Amino acid sequence: MPEDFLTASGVPLRAPQSWVEELLGSGRALVLVDGVDEVPPRLRSRTEQWLKSLITAFPRARFMVTTRPSAVPED
Repeated sequence: MPEDFLTASGVPLRAPQSWVEELLGSGRALVLVDGVDEVPPRLRSRTEQWLKSLITAFPRARFMVTTRPSAVPED
């Protein structure tokens, strides 16, 4: 969940309550998801659903998802 982004990425700081959601909701946030080709095949569907749910919940935020082009099918 967005409120867990800092903790999940190893940042030892706590964001103020609702700060992440406010940034995402206002369109002032950029979410970088690197290396989706490294997600195990059995978890790719769940990862795709996670990304889609974030995009749906925060349509004004910007999302950049990266992968090696040769690592995953284009679709």
